[in-house]
Amino acid sequence: MNWDLFTRHYLDGDIETLSQVSEWILQATYSFRQKLGDAREDLVQSVHQELITYLSQNHQSIEKSFKALVWRIATHRSIDWCRRQSRHPSEDLPPDLQDGHPQALQKILSAESAALVARVMMAVKKECRDIWLRIAAGDSYQEIASALQISAGSLRVKALRCRNQAKEIRQRLEKKLLTKAPFKRHNHQGDAHDL
Repeated sequence: MNWDLFTRHYLDGDIETLSQVSEWILQATYSFRQKLGDAREDLVQSVHQELITYLSQNHQSIEKSFKALVWRIATHRSIDWCRRQSRHPSEDLPPDLQDGHPQALQKILSAESAALVARVMMAVKKECRDIWLRIAAGDSYQEIASALQISAGSLRVKALRCRNQAKEIRQRLEKKLLTKAPFKRHNHQGDAHDL
């Protein structure tokens, strides 16, 4: 296989080539699927991002198999993710907030979530908002890339960076909301003070 031609197709955002590389990433991360869980899709995008960055910076030809490069990056990313999770395990929702509980709670959480999303959207870069609005309107990555005059691969990297930026902003806002309002209690003299 001509890896230089394959690389050019990949960087140009060829759908068939992207699908093939995604399949290789899924194969490479198969043994990590239980530990990765829902994060496996994010990991696929992360590997694409690293591949595009690597290939864009290293203009040399691929001397070995492109597939081997994909497997190496995908397994390293998977191992790194598993190590981070073992140090900082994710917290699941407590049982009383899972399915089967009053809808009122869900309505309140939905309203709070919508307000938080609106604040995040206002805080991200205009470029990110424009990309997301086009995606929400149903535009394909190819259409958006053409409109922005960039390659589809670059667009995918931008979309992932925007997503990571939004995630960080959301976490900061949530943390700010949690620490913003201290609890008050009353002492015997009727004066309130913070806990």
